[in-house]
Formats: sequence, structure tokens, C-alpha cells
Amino acid sequence: MKKVFAVELFLILLLVGVMTVLLYQKNARPDVTEADVKEMVTSVAVDTAITPGGPLRLRRAFGLNSADHDLVVYYMPTDSLNVDEFLLIRTDEGQISDVLAAMEARIESQLNAFENYGDHQTELLKKAEIHQFGNYICLIIAEHPEVWLDAVKTLLEV
Repeated sequence: MKKVFAVELFLILLLVGVMTVLLYQKNARPDVTEADVKEMVTSVAVDTAITPGGPLRLRRAFGLNSADHDLVVYYMPTDSLNVDEFLLIRTDEGQISDVLAAMEARIESQLNAFENYGDHQTELLKKAEIHQFGNYICLIIAEHPEVWLDAVKTLLEV
């Protein structure tokens, strides 16, 4: 009887431990600066044709006002036949859904623009990634988005 109880207790503790590990989500660092993000981009963007984009380009491409957010770092394609982009925004809880919708709309718009003639561009857009880490939302359109995502996770310490 004691062995059965000990086994049951062990299994319950194991289950609690596994659930704790699975449900634990580390918060992103709140103090990331624009300089930190630019340094990260410089280290990752070796073969990526992107250039810094200002508030007007952000508004034109995404319909977002950079003044409405705590942190905005946008890198846009270097020319009209390129689709590589990187956007990292830190915003408040109330605007997260708007930012996510703007990023999804951008991908959809670019897919429509390159459909039927830009095979490589369409391929990149189909593997575009949008991720949310707390109040940070990130859009990655690149040849190897997983490399960018790893760099963002390291930067945000998540």
C-alpha cells in the first residue's frame, strides 16, 4: 500500500513539474533600446537587402504611426523588387491587435503584388513570420527567418 501511495505521489509531483515547465513563459526585457535592436540587425543582416525605414515609410507600408508606440525599429527593402523586411515594435496591450493586423495586411498586400511573377519573393513572403513576446511584436521577412527569430529571442531574453 505504501509503495502504491509513493508511486502515485511521485507521478503527481512529476505532472506538476512538467506543467510548470510547459506553462512558464519568461517575460521579455522591458529596457530594449533602438540601439540594441540596430546592433542585432547589423549582426544578422549579412546577406539581406534592407535599409532603415523612417516613420513615413512605416506609415506608408503598414499604416502605423511610430509616435503611438514605445519602440519602433523598421528595416525596409532596398528596392521595389525586394521583399525582405524587419519590424520590431514595443507597444501597450491595447494596440497589440492593431499592430498584428497591420503586419498581416502588409504580408497579404505584398503577396498580392508579387503573385504570378515574383516566385522568389512569393516564397519569402509565404515563410514570413510574425511573433509576439509580451508587448513586443516582430515581423520577419527574410531568406532565413529562423536566424532572425533566434537573434530577436536572444535580444529580448525570452
